[in-house]
This record gives sequence, C-alpha cells and structure tokens, in this order.
Amino acid sequence: MYRFGLLLPTGTENAEDHNAPILGPNTLGIEITEPALAVRCGLGNIDPQHGPEAAFDASAAMEAALDWPLPPRGARLVTIRPDLDSLGAMALLQLRAEGVPLTEELCQRVAEVARADRFDKRPWPGKQPLPETVQEVQARLWKGDVPAMAALAGDATKTMEECVALIRRWLEHAEVPASSVMYS
Repeated sequence: MYRFGLLLPTGTENAEDHNAPILGPNTLGIEITEPALAVRCGLGNIDPQHGPEAAFDASAAMEAALDWPLPPRGARLVTIRPDLDSLGAMALLQLRAEGVPLTEELCQRVAEVARADRFDKRPWPGKQPLPETVQEVQARLWKGDVPAMAALAGDATKTMEECVALIRRWLEHAEVPASSVMYS
C-alpha cells in the first residue's frame, strides 16, 4: 500500500543523494523537522509539535494520523525522526487506508504514545541524580508497552518496513515482539 523512508538530516554526508529520490510530489512527511526537507514533501508534513506554529500541548503525529487525509496508494511516507510517534503514524495511515477498524483499544494505545511523546506523564522535575539501585531504576521506568515499542522503533538493525509492521501489530493486537521486551 505505502512505501516508507528515512531521511538524512541536511549536512549529513551524502544526505542530498540519499534524500532526493525519496522526496517529491508523492511523498508525505511525518515529523520532518527541517523546513527545507518538509517543503519537498509534496503531500504535506504531519508535524503538529515542531516548527514556529507548534504549541506545547500540540497533538502527537499519531493523533494527527487518526484523521489526516489519506495519501494515495503507492505514496511514500518518510520521517527524519524514526521514533514510535512517527512510525506509529505511518502504521495508522496504512491501517486506515486498508479499512481496518480503529478499535477503542487501538485508540488507547495511540493516546498512551501521545502522552509519552508530549511528556504528559508529569512535568519535567529538573535535574535528578542518577539512580543507584535497581529499585530506583524500576521506580523511574514508565510502565506498559510503550518503552519496549519505543526501543523497537529506534532499532537500527530493522528496516523501516519491519518496524512499521511490528508497531502495526502492537496497535492492532497489543503484541509486543519478544526482541523488544529486553529494552523495557
């Protein structure tokens, strides 16, 4: 249905050679935080949290993907930020394009990611000392599947297609791949 791509930041070695073939009129950006790259995404850029118009409480890309106009079949979805929010938005667009119902449970997982992405879990407490015991580490961990899925989204050993597919399975069925559990 869709193709996926990861853009290299401007100034990175070979960035233009890498980016040029995946940008264009049939490309939708997701969290493209570099304006010069965002304007080259012909289908627009889902990025409610970044840029000059962004508000602190702006929705996450996954939330925006719940009702963003669907790209045409064969479009390329690209990001410069391979995180759970951007890859989750790709998975959501694909689910919607295939007519998969967005269940209450799926929408709850989207909301959980969005809260984490916006730092809704609590205000920033300021500088904190590093934890010294296992109990202190466990007390600071965010509970649930989000940390494992966030680790999976940043796994450079997997292709974008693999990551999006695994995030999609989690969104649809709450299945956390065994390989990502070790990161949670």
